[in-house]
Amino acid sequence: MNPLELHISPARLKSNFDALAQIGATGDGGVHRPTFSDAHLSARKWFREKIENAGLEFRVDGAHNYSAFLACGRTVIASRTFAPLSVNSATKQSPNSNAAIASHRPLAMTTTLLLGSHLDSVPNGGKFDGALGVVSALEVLRVVKENNISLGMNLEAIDFTDEEGTLVGLLGSAAIAGKLKREALEKPRGGRDNLLAGMQRAGLSEEGMLSAQRDNLGGYLEVHIEQGARLEKAGCNIGIVTEIVGITSYKVIFIGRADHAGTISMQDRLDAAQGASAFCLAVREIALKNFPRGVVNVGKMEFVPGAFNI
Repeated sequence: MNPLELHISPARLKSNFDALAQIGATGDGGVHRPTFSDAHLSARKWFREKIENAGLEFRVDGAHNYSAFLACGRTVIASRTFAPLSVNSATKQSPNSNAAIASHRPLAMTTTLLLGSHLDSVPNGGKFDGALGVVSALEVLRVVKENNISLGMNLEAIDFTDEEGTLVGLLGSAAIAGKLKREALEKPRGGRDNLLAGMQRAGLSEEGMLSAQRDNLGGYLEVHIEQGARLEKAGCNIGIVTEIVGITSYKVIFIGRADHAGTISMQDRLDAAQGASAFCLAVREIALKNFPRGVVNVGKMEFVPGAFNI
């Protein structure tokens, strides 16, 4: 069969997604699945069961990334050259020995295309965020397997660990890319104690996470909900990401003076809230004028002492 003529099963895709959305479901239609919480582990258990029921190979790596693997790629014979072997004083083996020559023999290689996303969520997150990519990737592998399609590479549907950052942030994907640093594990955003507790619960080790780098990957594709309205306004069902927003966060402190609201006149007051409000309006205008494709957002404000009459 021509791969271009393949079709997924919309009914199966919807059924799987609806079932997954019930795990960690919140009252407002979202999900709450922090990394290694009961809900997150249940979602991963569901994913593994679906993988095995579909006759796909289940895999889990040192960073606890869960994946379904389908060997459907044609093997490519590539020549790999290693550095010459040094003389071993114990065996008197020279660089021209059979061991050195063997290192230049052709090596059978098959690349793998990763598809997927993540099953963990931010607190009270959206049910489509991440889950859509995992369920869609699984459906792709099932259809390719059911139709016995041979491709130029193997396929793997992956669920990355802690993508949303309950513990570290981008933990699984950084580990696979070889970008996970020990410093990130020593001072994680979610706190060291929380990370250690999560690692113990999942059976993880630092060395396992730090050695989970993958080679021989041919690429990565992810179906993700837009989380905006651009496609809807354009009347498009799907689009291709050409840019990803780079986020910079700031904590700004406005220092005022605590005056009694009933006895100090407006002219004599020094309100921190007044300055903060003016700042919010000003940076919005600056962004609109100078960065029309950018976004500035104020997500949290706190007042000290927080009394209505101060």
